[in-house]
Amino acid sequence: MSVAAAFRERFLDVLASIYIYNEYRGYTSLDRVLEAVRARCPDQSEFIAAVEKHRGDERKHYTMFRRWFERQGLMPLKVDRTCGHIDHFIQVVFGCTIEELDTRAVIADGDEFEKLCRVIMLTEQRGMRQVEILLHNRHVLSDPVMTRLFRIVERDEPDHWMPYHAWLTENGRVTARWRERFETLEWLLGATTRARAALQLLTFVYRDVGSHGDDRAYLIRRGQVRACYPWPATPIEQEAFRGVVSEELAQPELPAGPLPTDSIEEMLLVMSWFRRHPEALRKTTRLEEWQ
Repeated sequence: MSVAAAFRERFLDVLASIYIYNEYRGYTSLDRVLEAVRARCPDQSEFIAAVEKHRGDERKHYTMFRRWFERQGLMPLKVDRTCGHIDHFIQVVFGCTIEELDTRAVIADGDEFEKLCRVIMLTEQRGMRQVEILLHNRHVLSDPVMTRLFRIVERDEPDHWMPYHAWLTENGRVTARWRERFETLEWLLGATTRARAALQLLTFVYRDVGSHGDDRAYLIRRGQVRACYPWPATPIEQEAFRGVVSEELAQPELPAGPLPTDSIEEMLLVMSWFRRHPEALRKTTRLEEWQ
């Protein structure tokens, strides 16, 4: 496999895994939004129906990206809320996780319900712009199935933010001040997500070919060298190395928030090395292939 093909494959794996996580968080979280909308706006059948459609589309998108992996006989990469758009917005606006959000308080307080509608609207508008960018990405366009999936998402996206915008407009909720705040927040969260995704690309087993047959296996996860062993050549050695990989995959993901300085230095060093030696990417394999 060429360097370009290896990068393309990894890019699409990371991209699809991030979308699986976000679409799953989307449709499961919208169950609680529906509860709030039905309680707060019981007579607004069109608004309720629009939120129900939004929930259905999110689940459909989740299933599409999941099947993209299933058709290849692969599992998606493990992604947590550090790559979750709605997770970040909820944390910043409400000061809690999605699971901790008090639905009853949102239903009882008009200002809280307004914030919920605004968070969803701006999150979906951001998602729509992201899809437009991805549909011009050469790696996405190189995969006909992935392109078709994003065309479907592109078609569905406008219906996901318009109902909340309509409710805010009909109820005289001013949007300019919030939009300015969210545009700044969106840039910061987007930069964080891109950084996390870049680190996810540097997750694999790298075979460093020695000059005298002393090859080494480097287990690299999110830009950090987590283990180094002689290359497993025999069945017993391969089984032992699989155990090392399984143990590493069982470790928790990076927590949200700033990374330790020493971790950043190591990540930059690893990224710099592979940038200078792009041909080395041909000697990498996914961690999942060692399970």
